[in-house]
Amino acid sequence: MYTRLFSKDCNSVRTIVSSSMTEGGAHVSSAPSEPVAIFTPPGGVRAVTITPFRNAAQLRWLPPLNSGGGLDRYDIVLNEGDRVITIDSRGDLSSGGFATIEGLENGREYRVAITAWNPAGAGSVADTAVVEPVTAVDPLPGEPLRFTPSDAYLSVGAIGSEALLLDDGRVLVAGYVAFDLFDPVAERFSDGGSLPGGGRSHSAVLLGNGRVLLIGGCCSEDGEAFARVDIYDPTLGRFEPAFPLPRPSLGFSSTLLPDGRVLITGGRLRTQPFVRIADTYYFDPAGGGWTRGPDLSVPRDGHTATLLPDGRVLVAGGVNRPALEPVVPDLEILDPASNSVAIVGALDQARRFHAAIPLANGTIVIIGGTGSAQGSTDEVELLDPVSQTLTMLPDSDSPPAASAIVLDGSRLFAVGLRAGNRPVAGILELGTGTFEEIDPPQIPVWFPLFTRLADGRILVLGGASFNVAQGFAEIYDPLSGEFHLVR
Repeated sequence: MYTRLFSKDCNSVRTIVSSSMTEGGAHVSSAPSEPVAIFTPPGGVRAVTITPFRNAAQLRWLPPLNSGGGLDRYDIVLNEGDRVITIDSRGDLSSGGFATIEGLENGREYRVAITAWNPAGAGSVADTAVVEPVTAVDPLPGEPLRFTPSDAYLSVGAIGSEALLLDDGRVLVAGYVAFDLFDPVAERFSDGGSLPGGGRSHSAVLLGNGRVLLIGGCCSEDGEAFARVDIYDPTLGRFEPAFPLPRPSLGFSSTLLPDGRVLITGGRLRTQPFVRIADTYYFDPAGGGWTRGPDLSVPRDGHTATLLPDGRVLVAGGVNRPALEPVVPDLEILDPASNSVAIVGALDQARRFHAAIPLANGTIVIIGGTGSAQGSTDEVELLDPVSQTLTMLPDSDSPPAASAIVLDGSRLFAVGLRAGNRPVAGILELGTGTFEEIDPPQIPVWFPLFTRLADGRILVLGGASFNVAQGFAEIYDPLSGEFHLVR
């Protein structure tokens, strides 16, 4: 028996046919196999850059010119084997990579080498880069200072972090596995401790009595969401357990209703595989229990649920199934009074991880977010919930992947990124659609969290820089039009 290989496209894919000779001398061949990929070892990665932070460093690099048929992963090696970090294939490896390495010793020189891998083996080792983490007490020029005492803050708002202005003027930041309290007078963070039951990406809602409801989160060892619910009292600085969710969930949206109840919509049951749900529930702080609401039209997470002036709730965008696609364009309104849901239209640009901002006149501004797994959107849409009409803001030129907050009746303050990961900030005039750029924040991030302080300044928290969670904070002063880092 022998095997023949037939090229299907260049020399990266083959079709296999097996042939043999019978006793009578006849040749018998099998049917062609499915195409089989043929790999060769990749080349070396290119353009390695490394940026030092306090006890950490951030790496970026370009992929090999020759992938050898496709990449599986990148290995990052510190000091020739001191530590190995693997970037797996869940991301888009063809465009290069990025990584943040934490737990480094300040004042020590680290040598970093990066290698690309595919099924045929390793590529050549890239030229090593050398980094020495920041050792100064104050940040070096242009270098940020990591603020979180707990060092556990994940500030990607679309994933579930929250920043809430408390009645006493402090800001509670509920993030990864801990929460922190920001004092706007001293401009300092203090460690608020670990969240009850561990986990991360809880939803946090400020109740009418000044306490904070912490709901759900992620995750058990097998990736299951949590059903735990707690109430935090900022005055006493302690948690009290509340009735758990009827169904464990994360990635849902939470909305405080005028009657004091909290509505949660959508979400998913676990991290991998993604199992998204259409459930809605009401939490009654007075009675402490949950009741079932109407199902959404489709399962979704990464959506917004915005309170309208008449007490109804607009549910917009999000992701359906599987993975990060498809993005949901549907707009639906949930009416707590009748306990019903109705589809009222569709976004012109389907999106997830966006902002839906209510104005004083009742209009909802839908801005930012990502339209697909391949990119973000800079389109701004305005919804009139009374007439249920949706209009596109012409030529807004607002930054993609933006977060925004209302400055006054017709202006939004927005922060995002443009091509080349260039940070952009500016004022969006809704009446004309013009976007006036101002000096940007020092930290380039997608989807930062905004909280308006009692004195009118805006606390800008974290976000994601090159898809890496960032624990940094800046304050924007609308009077001076300037940012400054929180030290």
